[in-house]
Amino acid sequence: MNSNHTIYKGKRLVLSAGTWSKELLAKLGLNLPATRIRKAFAWFKAGEKLSTPYYFINCK
Repeated sequence: MNSNHTIYKGKRLVLSAGTWSKELLAKLGLNLPATRIRKAFAWFKAGEKLSTPYYFINCK
C-alpha cells in the first residue's frame, strides 16, 4: 500500500472504510459483494425540552 509518505508491505490488508469500502476496492479491481444499509445503532433519551414537536424549526 502506498501513502503520501510511506510504502507499507504485508500479507494482508484490513480496509476499514465503512460505506465507501465497495467503491474503494472497485478502484483496485476488486468486487466486494456487499450492500449498504443505513441503520440507527443507538438511541439516547432526550430531555423534555428537546422532545417537544418542532423544537428545532424556529430556534433562535
